[in-house]
Amino acid sequence: MSLQAEIKTALTALSKSMAAGRLAHAYLIVGPPRGAATALAEAILGLLYCTAAAAACPCRTCAVCRQLKQHIHPDLLWVEPQKKTRTIQKEQVQQIQEHVLQTSLVGGWKAIVLLHAERLHEMAANKLLKTLEEPPPRCLFLLLSGNPEFLPSTIISRCQRLTLGGSAAPDDAALKAAVAQIVTSAFEPDLLGGLAYARRIQDLLEDLRATI
Repeated sequence: MSLQAEIKTALTALSKSMAAGRLAHAYLIVGPPRGAATALAEAILGLLYCTAAAAACPCRTCAVCRQLKQHIHPDLLWVEPQKKTRTIQKEQVQQIQEHVLQTSLVGGWKAIVLLHAERLHEMAANKLLKTLEEPPPRCLFLLLSGNPEFLPSTIISRCQRLTLGGSAAPDDAALKAAVAQIVTSAFEPDLLGGLAYARRIQDLLEDLRATI
């Protein structure tokens, strides 16, 4: 099954869960974090926030979808490992806890994406677990990981699992899909848009280098 088909299948199931009021508060998305997993996470966020008609969500072209693509939506917090330590620290989890307690500004939902969730520092993981155990209402956590076996079992048990491609390593198909997803995404001809676009390419190259 192609990446786009996998994403479409997952979105269909999640849309039904949302309509029935049964959307989980946390999902563990297993796949290349800078490629397939990010593509699915952004699509799920589109379900929450896209302003198009429900049947067309996510449209990927409206102003909100463009904000999500650039990771600058006001109700979204995108958390990545620190450059120096290459881990997610407890101070970052503190930011998460503060974020979810704030009132939603536009979308009615608060969302958090953790890239490379398996890099949670032990103290950070323990701190995050407390929030996952008692999440605020209308709050969605998306944990992206190519190596979920390194996540604490207590974290995994609080999430519903969505697996893409069955492999953590970015094989040729996943790499091509990730590149295509970046190249065909809407490009904003301003400074923030250009920086976000360049960052996505840089991150993909870093992930590829890590597997060589």
